[in-house]
Amino acid sequence: LPAHFSGDISRIKQSTSLPVAAGFGISSKETALEALNSADGFVVGSYFVEAMSRRVSAQELTHLAQELDPRRKS
Repeated sequence: LPAHFSGDISRIKQSTSLPVAAGFGISSKETALEALNSADGFVVGSYFVEAMSRRVSAQELTHLAQELDPRRKS
């Protein structure tokens, strides 16, 4: 994630009482965890679009989502 990510999320959180989710550059468990250090959640898009372009099954997409989430116990 960019060096200014944490500061940007902090500034956004000062402007709202709503949860703040990050959604750019999240494509691994490590980047998801890094995002969660500042944001309340994360959104994954391109990672799944790429997987769908390979025609992976719904079951495999579920597995990919579970493996990506650092809050999930292995």
